[in-house]
Amino acid sequence: TSRERAGMSDHDTMERLISEAKAGRLELPELATEFLGLTVALPSSTDPSEAGVTPVFVDIEGVPFMVVAASTEALGKTAALAGFAVTKRAADIVSAIAPGLGLLVHTVHDTISFAPEILDDLRASTSA
Repeated sequence: TSRERAGMSDHDTMERLISEAKAGRLELPELATEFLGLTVALPSSTDPSEAGVTPVFVDIEGVPFMVVAASTEALGKTAALAGFAVTKRAADIVSAIAPGLGLLVHTVHDTISFAPEILDDLRASTSA
């Protein structure tokens, strides 16, 4: 891909996408679609090799959001809640996450949230 040729990591790509969205050059649904192609770290409060993955959730205005990080460096934001992490394709996480849940994505310098409705739209467009 052009990202690999440019030597950008998935984390750098996510930070660039967030900054473009904040500057009004990228709409959130487009950002979410780009996000599907990235690899992210899924924090877990339990050791995945022993007890499976126990994701971290946060409540935003009454809606539960599962937390992921765009890199192992960005996992520092959830270190107090989760001592473990597994690496997964963002598309796999989005397809497996339960309806009604949002997704909160941390980078080292930023955070972005995808509401449940955006994830519903992503699942609908990728399963078609």
